[in-house]
Amino acid sequence: MSPTSARLPFALMALAFVWSVPALASPKSDAIQRLIQDGRIDIAQQKCDRMGAHLTDAGSALREVCAEALFEAALEENTTTGWIRFQQTWNGTSYAVAARDNEAAAALRALGNDSEEHAYAQFMIQYADTKYAVAAEQLVADAAIRGVKNGQDAVRVAQIYPNHRNTPILVEQYLASFIKMEVSGTDITVTLDPPISLPGVKPSGRWAASFGQEAYVDWGDVAEVHLQDLGISPNFIEKARAKGYPPCQVPEAGWELGIVVQVGQAKTFFKNTGVPECRRPWPGFMTYRGGRLSSLSVSPELTMHFPDDPTVGAFSWGPEADNTRMWAPGVAGDPILVGSVIGQPIGNLFLLHPLAGGMPWFVSQGPPPNAMPLPISAKTSAMPIGWSMSGPEGEMSPGQTAAGPVHVHSNQLGSSRWTLPDGEVRVMSPLVQQLTGLNRESENFGRARKSRLPLLSGLAGPMGASPVQMMELTAPNAAAVGRQLGAAGIPIKVTRAWEGFLSSGGPREVVFEGDTNGTPIKGILDATKGNSGSRIYVWLRDDRCQGEAETTFAFTMGGSTYFVWRGSGPNGDYNEAVHFEEAGLIREFR
Repeated sequence: MSPTSARLPFALMALAFVWSVPALASPKSDAIQRLIQDGRIDIAQQKCDRMGAHLTDAGSALREVCAEALFEAALEENTTTGWIRFQQTWNGTSYAVAARDNEAAAALRALGNDSEEHAYAQFMIQYADTKYAVAAEQLVADAAIRGVKNGQDAVRVAQIYPNHRNTPILVEQYLASFIKMEVSGTDITVTLDPPISLPGVKPSGRWAASFGQEAYVDWGDVAEVHLQDLGISPNFIEKARAKGYPPCQVPEAGWELGIVVQVGQAKTFFKNTGVPECRRPWPGFMTYRGGRLSSLSVSPELTMHFPDDPTVGAFSWGPEADNTRMWAPGVAGDPILVGSVIGQPIGNLFLLHPLAGGMPWFVSQGPPPNAMPLPISAKTSAMPIGWSMSGPEGEMSPGQTAAGPVHVHSNQLGSSRWTLPDGEVRVMSPLVQQLTGLNRESENFGRARKSRLPLLSGLAGPMGASPVQMMELTAPNAAAVGRQLGAAGIPIKVTRAWEGFLSSGGPREVVFEGDTNGTPIKGILDATKGNSGSRIYVWLRDDRCQGEAETTFAFTMGGSTYFVWRGSGPNGDYNEAVHFEEAGLIREFR
């Protein structure tokens, strides 16, 4: 029979033998061959044994034909040891070569489909010269994947067998061990490491949060519930939802921010991934008087005051709040956020407070439709760890009301002093700060003024200054400025006015003095290019001034142009100056 078949017809075997060993034929081998052809295998095997065909010096022709006769017996046993014994006995025959493959088949059959990885790996080494080594490749990979006990094992196996049919299942089962994430701002990029190809599947990540041991919740849902619990208006929440909720640590105890990664149907939650923008180093404060927002503060350098009492007709501006009183012609509406300014409707005017820190101004046009309402109805959040505040009565908690100035304390302040006005003080939620950009880290906020009013002597400014010509307008022209202001909705009787360039580029600015309903005022008409029309700055004359200034002059120094009023007041001589810088219009008094 053939060395590669269990039972080949004897006629074919005889033909194969004739072609393979014609020169080695002998009477003994011919006799054995005839027995095989007649199907008398048992007798052939007995004769081979009596002839000593198993001995190596029995002659190649006899050994070859007897190996054929004994091959049938080895097939019936069909074990690894049986085939090894056959090869040892009939070494040098073609049937011994065939027996090597059969030995490998028996060994692989004995391993079955549930042996361990190392057993199949050893088989592949031992039987690398057989065709069954290739068949074992699939089994060793199956065993490797079947034997994975942890993420480290999973990664190792996936690296070795990236294209195995079950590798995607392995990735999903131990997903956390394969994930590589990059977070840029709020954008999440998820890849697999090692880079395994998963047809039709793209890894993705999204922000979420978990509470204790409970399952994660999509971040948008957590953020929205947080805003609702704060009592924030549905209008604000609607705008925030359209804008998208930035990931930020919610201050309520127990919540942890993280990222949900999904690959196929598998999902896993990574806690405490952290987003730098949300690690607020500075809190934000809102102060209320009589239920109305009166100030907003995000740093020692910037506290914004709002018209909160229509009977006063003014509100404070600047770090020295009592120095500058801005004119307020009526009841101010709720503040809204418009890009880098906070706006409030007052009558037919719109009052804009620049977040950069400059003086507020009026425009005659209303807010754009994409303006975002400030969350003025928000309840207070908790004070961040490491921060505290105190009022006239001592230490305060968020949400309490102080009858006098409130001082904010933290080691992060260093030598800076952070003072809030009197009223009910509420701490802003870090999520609200992130949504609105009302935090010290925002690029919209000014940190400090770029320049200070230098010491003045003479009428041309300090040493090194360059005089600037400001043309005083005639009385009719000054009155025309008043009519222009009145047409814009600001009823001011202008008594004096000067025209010149205070800011770089654009048309000339007009500095004016006058009164409105008997209240002395000063201001600037700035025909700034833009969609909101001219900017009109109006403030009340300082009580430290008395009557008209004795003189006015302008000069340029340090990149800024100053317009100065000089006169005498109850406390002696004074200099009042205005100039434009990056933060906007700045007024100083010395």
